[in-house]
Amino acid sequence: MTTTSGRIEELELYLRLTQAENAEVSAALATSRDVAKAALTALQTALVPTLTYRASDLLRPRRWERLQGRHIPLLTRKRANSSVISLADRARDAGQWELAAAYYRTALRRKPENPPIWVQYGHVLKESGHLAEAEKAYRVALAYDQSIADSHLQLGHALKLQGKKEEALAAYMRAFALDSSLASLDGARFELAELGWIEAHFCELHGILVKDVPPSPHPNSVNPASRADGLVRYLRISEQIPGWIRGEEAAALALTSLSLSGRPVIVQIGTFFGSAAVLLAGARKQRGSGIVHCVDPFDCSGDDFSVPHYRRLLAEAGGGSLRAHFESNIRSAGLEDWIEVHQGRAEEIAHGWAASIDMLALGGDQSPAAAREAYENWWPFLKPGGFIAIHNSSPGEYAPTHDGNRRIVVEEIVPPVYTDIRLVVATTFARRSSDGTVNWSGG
Repeated sequence: MTTTSGRIEELELYLRLTQAENAEVSAALATSRDVAKAALTALQTALVPTLTYRASDLLRPRRWERLQGRHIPLLTRKRANSSVISLADRARDAGQWELAAAYYRTALRRKPENPPIWVQYGHVLKESGHLAEAEKAYRVALAYDQSIADSHLQLGHALKLQGKKEEALAAYMRAFALDSSLASLDGARFELAELGWIEAHFCELHGILVKDVPPSPHPNSVNPASRADGLVRYLRISEQIPGWIRGEEAAALALTSLSLSGRPVIVQIGTFFGSAAVLLAGARKQRGSGIVHCVDPFDCSGDDFSVPHYRRLLAEAGGGSLRAHFESNIRSAGLEDWIEVHQGRAEEIAHGWAASIDMLALGGDQSPAAAREAYENWWPFLKPGGFIAIHNSSPGEYAPTHDGNRRIVVEEIVPPVYTDIRLVVATTFARRSSDGTVNWSGG
């Protein structure tokens, strides 16, 4: 028969084994004596009550067996894990980030399939300055459950703090698409605005992302998260094509295209290798309607400043036909059914044009004369309420003969002819007034 001292030793050994499992937590406790003492007291409070039996109970084998069968199982991993998470939460609330991280790490080692705890682990890592590790924690949480908007939002924060703006943009877009509640939406909305999104379009974009799209001849998913993922995909494809519209500017262009209802007509003046065309047409493919008309002579012509850059980029791409490169890029993106090419100069194509336009994207030859000619030939086709996007039009110093688009913005893109005027990086976005007012001031 086992002695009383033997039973006590057995209990003490069990307690030591349980506490030894938290060696990593104990190391973190040593960094803060006061917090360590409080945490250890809490840990003992959670574990010891199940071991405080009368000495007479330990001397009675049958009573001990009942205790052994009824009470000791309470010291399972589930009970211990719950206690560790509680301690982690307390440390987190007290701002003891390293301590909280150690506790969460222990809990996740015991039960890794716990997305909310991975998110909490990411929070404390982020607060303690371990941004790369926080990013990994959020990604693990998403690997277990991709349907939680807040996880994408938190991942976006970690990415933004690391300067990974493109990836942060993608995370915020998915958060925006997944959750239409005001709290989560405002969080993603604020961050997206910080990254340069057009505030005036958010209400429209929210409506687009959360409601079903009417059936169309083209099979496309209307799942909001899938649509956001699709836009992110086209942003990434666009980045691989020679061009100048990137990041927030690219997202704003794609989202403006996405915001158009019905079967919109979009005209792009100056398409080069097709980087921006992918953004415009990719967004329309997500909506399942509309067409992008790309106007370009495909001969690397333009203003004196731009031509050397055009020729250099074409040579770096292997030379040959610029249009052939454009068409190859569009095919690779799977957008050939969403784009119609018009090879020629802007004013030549405009002379044979008759359709109203929902969105006009101006790039092309940016010499003052050519920019003026393109604008005056095309803007009369822009519908009241339609959008215009003028690239390379931000304030600043320009090379001689390269400031045409900037001049158009200063002289023409003004109230009352246009409303919702916004500058995103180097592209000016505006909306033609609904009253259809005409302004030939530059005429």
